Amino acid sequence: MVWETKNKSMVDILNKITESIKNYENGEWQLDKLIKIRKDLSVNLYFLSVENGYAFQRWNSIIYNSKDSVARATVEANEKVPELRMSRKIIETGRGVNIALSSDINALLKEIITIKQ
Repeated sequence: MVWETKNKSMVDILNKITESIKNYENGEWQLDKLIKIRKDLSVNLYFLSVENGYAFQRWNSIIYNSKDSVARATVEANEKVPELRMSRKIIETGRGVNIALSSDINALLKEIITIKQ
């Protein structure tokens, strides 16, 4: 896979995203832990977005420099830069998890406020 051979930091980013999601899935219902999970996930989604931008530049360059038709160049670019689509999908689903985390944090905060009143 391109990520493992060319860019170890991409593997680290993906591992950290996976770790954050697994920690959330384990049901860590303590406010400070949820906030840390959300922070870690958000930061690593940002880093993945940066890598996604670099992947798009490589993908676009293949199409621009190709002597073939746009359709053929697109197929070639998709084959040579698979991380573009993969990173987009991970970013998309990671945002959904981040939204769920925010909802859970807000619910806990409301519960804490209610208890204190």
